[in-house]
Amino acid sequence: RNGNVDPITIGVAFAGAKAAVATIKEVIKLGKDANEIATGIISYFDKKAIIEKAEAVKEREKREALWDQANGVKPKKTNAELTAEALEIVQKRRELEQQEYELYEMLVWSGQGKLWDDMVKVRDDMRKQIAKEEAEAVKKKIIDAAKAEDRKEMIRDIQLSRHIVTGK
Repeated sequence: RNGNVDPITIGVAFAGAKAAVATIKEVIKLGKDANEIATGIISYFDKKAIIEKAEAVKEREKREALWDQANGVKPKKTNAELTAEALEIVQKRRELEQQEYELYEMLVWSGQGKLWDDMVKVRDDMRKQIAKEEAEAVKKKIIDAAKAEDRKEMIRDIQLSRHIVTGK
């Protein structure tokens, strides 16, 4: 049960994401170039990723608490506490999504919509590549574990055969 994201980190990430959006909006209003806008977009998505991670952690904690409860283990947090924390994170994520949409619209209306479209395409391609690599890594671990188990079985068979043949 690791990977926890504490409420302070979530709050700081949320505030940072909102500040990044405000900065991007100001940069667009001032007619700055794509590089300055890109810096703000990167900052926004870094902060949003922290909130998304926190959301995933809270969902996992909630499932673990339900599992613990079903198996007679006293959970660290009640289902109500986990639900309240998850709800807070979801609300923050939704607010960020609304701001993200407003940001997208501002870029489109300022003539820089292609920057957003290109970023989304490259990001999606990167996500697909990462997912593919992760799937390949899992597959390799499964194959390696199966090979190791096969080796163990072979050694057991040899030892058993030796014992049968030698009586030792």
